[in-house]
Amino acid sequence: MANRTFRVYGQAYAESGDVSVVMSVNGTQVFSGNVSDSSTVRNGTAPTTENHLWSWDLDEDTLGDLTVSITATGGELCLGPMDCNRVKTGQIIPPSWFETNIEPYFPDNVSAENQQYIATQLGTAIGADLHAALTAGTKTGALTDAEADALTAANRVTDNTTYRRQQEIRESVQINGADIGWTTDAEKESNWPILSDGDVLTYTWKDFDPDNEWYPE
Repeated sequence: MANRTFRVYGQAYAESGDVSVVMSVNGTQVFSGNVSDSSTVRNGTAPTTENHLWSWDLDEDTLGDLTVSITATGGELCLGPMDCNRVKTGQIIPPSWFETNIEPYFPDNVSAENQQYIATQLGTAIGADLHAALTAGTKTGALTDAEADALTAANRVTDNTTYRRQQEIRESVQINGADIGWTTDAEKESNWPILSDGDVLTYTWKDFDPDNEWYPE
């Protein structure tokens, strides 16, 4: 099971110590601890300072409506937007290189130089025997199915270090059981809940999909 990581932004203020948060999603606690900033005093009724407050993880296969609960203690918490890492899959050696130098699978005329290039780029993840043969430049004939699968897997690379602003439409938003009164999707997506010491925020994250990015109108 792989996870997506979410970064929560906003601002928090405690007269002393730190603001702490407990966050649960679908009944499972995903974060409990102090936020990263407890010194930003809110200026006005609509806060806009986006400090990274905390991070949490969720199984990347999770989709649909989520029930969310956030409790703040120790001070005031202004809850802003979230970012989510985007998982992108690429290849270490591009397909164009294979098409030019290797196709079809390892015919007898693949040069020792090209074999050694593959071995250098992919390392022993392709299998010790295949790696040794390519390093020596002595591999001839077609790859076996197992060798082809190992090479394909070793050539695949995943980048999950890029974060994008996450779409989050909050339905049925309540603080301490009282409805907050947001009715439009713009309000539910853009407005910041403000929690005082001891407040409990609950809402339904509508149509959650970790790949849905936020595009403000």
